Amino acid sequence: NVAMGDVQRGTTEYQTIFAVGTVLFLLTFILNIIAKKVVKKGKELQNV
Repeated sequence: NVAMGDVQRGTTEYQTIFAVGTVLFLLTFILNIIAKKVVKKGKELQNV
């Protein structure tokens, strides 16, 4: 059971957990960068 931490090192399930974690981290990081740019652009438009 993956949720219980019963995954053995080196298995496909173990590697999949880290792959999914990496993808989720990258998506969050990219979305944060996009959101910062949108907020910055919105502030610039309000000052005009």
